[in-house]
Amino acid sequence: QVMVGTAISTLATGLIPIAFDKIVMKTKTLYAHFRFVQGVAMAPTIPLIGHIAANWTPLAEVGFFIAILTSYTQVGIFITMSTAGPLCDNFGWRSIFYFNAACSGIL
Repeated sequence: QVMVGTAISTLATGLIPIAFDKIVMKTKTLYAHFRFVQGVAMAPTIPLIGHIAANWTPLAEVGFFIAILTSYTQVGIFITMSTAGPLCDNFGWRSIFYFNAACSGIL
C-alpha cells in the first residue's frame, strides 16, 4: 500500500507543472485535484507507521521507532526548503516539482 501511495503521489507531483501549463490556466481546478491526490495517496502511511511499529519493534522501543518513521515529513520539508530557492532561481518554479518527484521516485 505504501509503495502504491508513493507511486501515485510521485506521479501527481511530476504532473503538477504540466497540468498547470496545459489545463489549470484555463480551469484553475486541476492543480487542486492533483494536490488532493497527493494527500490521499500518502494518507495510508500514517496508520501503517503504528502498525509497523507495533509488530516489528520491542515494546520498549516503539516510541523511538515511531519518531524515526514519522520524521519523513520534517526531512522532506528540510530538503524541499533547502533546494526550492536555488532550483527556482536557476530553473524556474516547475523544477521544484520535478526535483521532488525525482527524489520520491528514487526513494
